[in-house]
Amino acid sequence: MLACALMIAQVFVVCSFERPMAAARTRGCEFRLNRQRHLDPNEVRVLVAIARRFYVDGASKVELASEFGVSRFKVARLLDQARSEGVVNVTIEHPYGGDAVLASDVAEHLGVGEVYLATASPDVVREREALGATAAKYLTSSASRGDRIGFSWGRTLLPMVQHLGELPDVEIVQISGMVGNDPRLSPIEMFAQLSSNRRFTTKALFAPLFSTTPSSAESARHEPAVADILGRLQELDFVFLSVGSWNPPISQLIDHLSQDDIRELNNEGAVAEVAGMFFDDDGNYLDVPLNDRRISMSLQELRSARHVVAVAGQAGKTRAIRSVCASGVIDCLITTDEVASMLLDTTPVPHRR
Repeated sequence: MLACALMIAQVFVVCSFERPMAAARTRGCEFRLNRQRHLDPNEVRVLVAIARRFYVDGASKVELASEFGVSRFKVARLLDQARSEGVVNVTIEHPYGGDAVLASDVAEHLGVGEVYLATASPDVVREREALGATAAKYLTSSASRGDRIGFSWGRTLLPMVQHLGELPDVEIVQISGMVGNDPRLSPIEMFAQLSSNRRFTTKALFAPLFSTTPSSAESARHEPAVADILGRLQELDFVFLSVGSWNPPISQLIDHLSQDDIRELNNEGAVAEVAGMFFDDDGNYLDVPLNDRRISMSLQELRSARHVVAVAGQAGKTRAIRSVCASGVIDCLITTDEVASMLLDTTPVPHRR
C-alpha cells in the first residue's frame, strides 16, 4: 500500500492506494507525501499534485507540462523542489524485502557482497518467520537446475524450508551433524519436510555434530552413509547457515557441551558459531580440541562453496553476526532491519574475502 499524508491549513488528508504503481521507476519504492515545514498552501497543493501524478500515476513530464500549463523544465524543477522540501520521501526496497539503502550500507560496512533485510519483531518466532520467508525468496529466485544446496541446522532455517516456493531439480544436503535427541530441535524435522517434496533430492547426515572422542568421530566419518554425505560437501553451490551467539549466549549448543569445552571456548574468546565452527570477535576461526570431534563441513569446504548465506536476526546476536561476516566465509547476509542498524554502529570489517 502507498500511504500519503498531507497537512494543509489544518486539513489532514490521507490517500491510500491498493494497486501497484504504474511507473516502472516506482517499483520497489515507497513514496510518502508529507509536510516537513511551513510552505505556502497553494505552492504545496501544486507540489503534491504534480508529485502524485508523476510518482504514483506514472505521468511523464511532458504530460504534466500540458496538464498544468507549464514547461517540462518547470515540471522538473517542481519535482526537485518536492524532494528537497520533504514533500516527497523515497524509500527504496529490494524485491526480497527491506530497505535497500540500509542493506547496501551494511554490505559495505561488513564487506559482504549482498545483504537482505526482514522486519524485526519483539516476537522471536515471528521474526524467524520473516527471516525464513526472505531467505526462501532469495533461494527460489537464485537456484538453478542441478545445484547442490547445503543447510546447517537452525531455528531460523526451519521457517525458510516452510516458505520455499518452486525450485528446479536440486539436491539439498545436510552439512552438519545433529545436536541432542529432540527431533523438533534438529535437522530431522527440516529434512523430513524437504524430502516430502519430490522435486528435491535430499541427503541427511545421520551423525552427531560432536562425537565423544576424536577417534569415535573419525570412525563415524568413515561409515559409508556418513562418508557419502561428507563427500558431497566439497562442491556446493549454496550454503545456508544459522548463526549462534556464544557471547552473549544465544545458542542451542551450550546445553550440549561439557564444562571443559565451554571453558576452553570462553578462554579462546569465542563469539559466534556456525555449523559447529567457532569464531572470535575479529572473525578468526578458533582452532580448539573440540574441532577434532566435529562431524560437519570443514572451514575449507565452506570457503570453497559458490555462495554462502548467513540467516540470523535478534539484537543479542549482533556481535556474533559481525564476527561471522568478518570471518570472510559468507558472501550474503539475511538479517533484520533492527540488527542492520546496530551493525552500522560496530567497527567496519576489512574486506578480506
